[in-house]
Amino acid sequence: MFNQSIANSMVQAGLLPSAAAREMVHQAETEHVSLFSLVARNQSIPGNILARFIARQLALPWVDLSNIRASVSDDSQLEPYQLNLNILRQHEILPLSLHPETPTLAFFDPACVTFIEEVVQRSHAPLPLVIVAHDQLQQRLSPVNSRQEQARPDDDRQLSGGDQSQSSDDQEAPVVRFIDRTISAAIDAGASDIHLEPGKSHYRIRFRCDGLLHEIESTALHLAPRISGRIKVMANLDITERRKPQDGRIQFDYRPGQQVGLRVSTIPVIWGEKIVIRIMNDSPEQLDCRNLGMNEQQTNVFLNALTRSQGLVLVTGPTGSGKSATLYAALQHLNQRDRNIFTVEDPVEMTLAGANQVAINTAVELGFATALRAFLRQDPDIIMLGEIRDQETADISVKAAQTGHLVLSTLHTNSAADTVRRLLNMGVAHYNLSSALSLVVAQRLCRRLCEQCKMAVDPGRQDGADRLLAAGMNTEQIKSATVFEALGCHACHKGYRGRVAIFELLPINRDMESLISAGASTIEIRQAAARSGHITLRQAALQKVAAGETSLAEVERVC
Repeated sequence: MFNQSIANSMVQAGLLPSAAAREMVHQAETEHVSLFSLVARNQSIPGNILARFIARQLALPWVDLSNIRASVSDDSQLEPYQLNLNILRQHEILPLSLHPETPTLAFFDPACVTFIEEVVQRSHAPLPLVIVAHDQLQQRLSPVNSRQEQARPDDDRQLSGGDQSQSSDDQEAPVVRFIDRTISAAIDAGASDIHLEPGKSHYRIRFRCDGLLHEIESTALHLAPRISGRIKVMANLDITERRKPQDGRIQFDYRPGQQVGLRVSTIPVIWGEKIVIRIMNDSPEQLDCRNLGMNEQQTNVFLNALTRSQGLVLVTGPTGSGKSATLYAALQHLNQRDRNIFTVEDPVEMTLAGANQVAINTAVELGFATALRAFLRQDPDIIMLGEIRDQETADISVKAAQTGHLVLSTLHTNSAADTVRRLLNMGVAHYNLSSALSLVVAQRLCRRLCEQCKMAVDPGRQDGADRLLAAGMNTEQIKSATVFEALGCHACHKGYRGRVAIFELLPINRDMESLISAGASTIEIRQAAARSGHITLRQAALQKVAAGETSLAEVERVC
């Protein structure tokens, strides 16, 4: 991690003892601040010495501000760079008049580099940069702050949400408040992801609610580097790295005594860095197999497969279809003191007390197959594999399921019947698969109709009946069904609020086992399942339509 690597460099340079460095790294991660800011605040290292250290890290010159008085006093010298004194103040940058025509930008925090690179890229003109001591910089910025606080720019008011607080203890308060407010609003809205996207002229914020993206607001583009820098600090990422994707995690203080796990992903795009924040469900204790959305018969089939001491249970579906929730509900059901549970994921989605959870780490060649082989030497009872991606992982999973272990995993296929053919195409021997596979669960998530505004469809409308017949409902179902359409109100998103899970379960009985062993096609497997009363995803979805939980339009979109 970035803070840890910087701390190691400080120890090697003799600036901090090892024990103090470890303690400060922990404190920086707890407070979601950079190690540089914490060291400067605590005065653990003299200001100019720390500044010279940062200058060496960034390969920039260091200057002593006590010997320099020439600073830019008006905006005219900054206009070619689309800058002004107020914007620089927000980023804790001091413009110096060291050259006749070009301003020199003095700063302390390496996070400023991302903002300056954006300025240079936009203006196509280089800017000299220097590192200065934190205390000297704050002293020089202080009179500027006091003079200009009464004339904050619209961008600053937008970020602060109208709060005109003048706290000198938190000069990044507008950006901090903006990020905290955005994350809290996303959690309140039940969003699964937050998208922060730089464009050509503005910085767009979107929430993914109930599976679809909704634009929430936009702010000035020049503030994007400051926002991304703050999020990187919170996620303990390298704030100076803008050329490569990065991944991190945040424990966000949502409410007093309540933290929410966030997964952060950054990637460079043509206008800057796009950031996606996934809002995690860190509490598998809330998941219950009986509350997933399966009907009673499906629940019994699912629980029956989990009672077996060995076998392979697969959950399939596209990304964002709720597979992880189903797997963790199963693990929560199986999690008992007399069982040894292992999980390997990329990354770990939820923390489960009592389970041994491993995160994939490609940097040390710790992949799914490597972890699986290690698990088998750890006397496991239950193994959960985040995803079967290749033949090697598939083979090990199947063999583990044949040798006294219950194995749970996911696969990306369109239906339960397609799963069998997918594994065979991966190279798994049909005779091994037939004896190992216990159950295949295919699932989707449909948006749930808003109870406050959903509108019943006139049963006498011929076009409505025709649509239901074409969708797969029979005449008897249509007669007894009360079908609703989405309308939209203040309490929902265009007629929908929340989501409902659709399930298709394919238990592997003796007949199915014989078909798999004989290398049967997907069509033959599907026909055999239908003869045994198997309910397809489409049929399960139409049952939710008939029950008034979702609309036919939503089913046609998802299934």
